Amino acid sequence: MVRVHLSSSLADLDYDVAAGNGVKFSISAEGQPKLPTLVFTKAEVLDVQQWQTGVVEASSLHPIVHALFADLRVNLKDTQDPYVIISDSTSVIILSPIIVPNSTYLDLRYESATLTPGIALRAVCAGFMYNCLDWEYLSRDCQHMKLRTRGALLHPSRIPLEPDETVFATKRRCSDFDRYTLTHSPEHALQFFRWKAHIAANVSRQFVRAQEIIRAETCEFTNLHELLKPRHALLPLPDATRAYLESARRPENPDLHNAVFNSKYFDLELTEELSQPPSRWSGFSRTFRCRLRAVDGKHGDILDRLPDLFVKLFDDRFLEMTLSEQDRKCEDPASWLNNWETAEDAVRIEASVYARLAHVQGSSLPRYYGSHLFRLPNGHEVYGNLLEYIPAMPLSSLSLASDHEQIEFIQSARHALRVLQSADVSQWDWHEDQLLLYVTPTLPRHFACIVIDFETAVQSDPGYDSERCDDYGELEEILCAPQLGLRKKLMEQYWEPREDWDIEYYSNWISYMKT
Repeated sequence: MVRVHLSSSLADLDYDVAAGNGVKFSISAEGQPKLPTLVFTKAEVLDVQQWQTGVVEASSLHPIVHALFADLRVNLKDTQDPYVIISDSTSVIILSPIIVPNSTYLDLRYESATLTPGIALRAVCAGFMYNCLDWEYLSRDCQHMKLRTRGALLHPSRIPLEPDETVFATKRRCSDFDRYTLTHSPEHALQFFRWKAHIAANVSRQFVRAQEIIRAETCEFTNLHELLKPRHALLPLPDATRAYLESARRPENPDLHNAVFNSKYFDLELTEELSQPPSRWSGFSRTFRCRLRAVDGKHGDILDRLPDLFVKLFDDRFLEMTLSEQDRKCEDPASWLNNWETAEDAVRIEASVYARLAHVQGSSLPRYYGSHLFRLPNGHEVYGNLLEYIPAMPLSSLSLASDHEQIEFIQSARHALRVLQSADVSQWDWHEDQLLLYVTPTLPRHFACIVIDFETAVQSDPGYDSERCDDYGELEEILCAPQLGLRKKLMEQYWEPREDWDIEYYSNWISYMKT
């Protein structure tokens, strides 16, 4: 502990922000938990060695430090205030001030440390903030029983509303907005919807086109965003499924893997758009067949021999969110943002599923070639996932397939479902476009089902079925759809029944099939 005597002649000093001497952030608001005050200063301002004597006189303090203590002395309302964190980017001091009534000094409990990779300033700040929060604040941002952290709880009353023109010119994605502020401030939420309307009126949904070349900063997404961690180990697969996965594994191209993952950046030529026609666009992702054109600025003959790739680009400016007059009658802005989603969330969820299922990439799933930051020809930047390109045939081709080929596809789809279930991966938006019909290029040809599109998948705690949908029943419904042309007798015989890890729903879509 150290006692600091304050000089009344210096008590009116303030932080000279314009001169760059120091910046103070007070992140608590009225009615909110008392969080630490953060102070960033120049290196010469801090001298923790002088405090070892036990009593520090005002004359020995740097004016900026003295001004800080004087400010604390005036504004402390409780006998003990939360922490004050002071850093000059090389060291950090954490203070816990205690006032003595009718005195001109402060008693300070403090700790100090030199910042290292193992003691990062962000970790120190996060730890002391976490220590100040009660369980209600740590769990208040729950959705569907999943805890979603969204950063510091900034009170909207402390955040000024920027002019619309500034927001329109500077915001590039949903994550540029603070979700907590949007859900607690109608003014900020309305401005967000004005931004959405501005994008819809002035920016084409076709934000990139086939034949264009885009540049990727290799793995820049995963450098900045940690993937989701599985909550439990993989469950063992039946012998028949393991044997199928091995027999269905497609040859891997090590040159392609090395070209992507050993690079700093690479250029892709978008050769063909695979997204739905513009009239059917509803999400905010676009998909393309593409080719590597250059790696780290160099183009070699080896690139011409590499197979095509598949890239999925996410731009959440086009996330479908509207605010009707009926919606505005509800004064709770949180209800206005029920459809809130970010490109970062979608990329992270999908990439985490591919990482979780790395052992079946190249058989029931495409191979995954990383999550990257892509710079488009117009300068706009988006995140995306790079995958193996699967030369799939239309699912309607199944109607012309032989019984043996249809049986292969049905059994392949059942094995793929087991793979997802063994990892507790559940698709929340099953639809026909998530299934690819792959036919081997060599004779005798074989039919296989490959599953894609995991941007809304969930990985839950084992035993908590509320996190999952009825994957068995949803997939069965797709396979029984008349446009696929699968034969009823084959589905009855080869679509194996539910197993222990299936949710106990009743479904019998096969009975509704005509033939």
